[in-house]
Amino acid sequence: MFRAPIRPSLLFGYLRHSLVGRGVELFGIFLLALNFLDGLYKLSKLKWHIPYQILMTLCYVALSVRLVQLILAFRGE
Repeated sequence: MFRAPIRPSLLFGYLRHSLVGRGVELFGIFLLALNFLDGLYKLSKLKWHIPYQILMTLCYVALSVRLVQLILAFRGE
């Protein structure tokens, strides 16, 4: 029985892992930005929107950085 050689740099024989990884990364950044802008838009409708926007922006950035740190930690294992 003949088996084709395995090429680890290709995903299912079509795309490189690094190319797929970059696409997923860019899509994630795009969704993160849309979610952030949607939150700011919803907060802008409130009466006390400026303090909430500042507080929520700081919380969102802190949680996003922590999430990225956790993802990189799991990826490194």
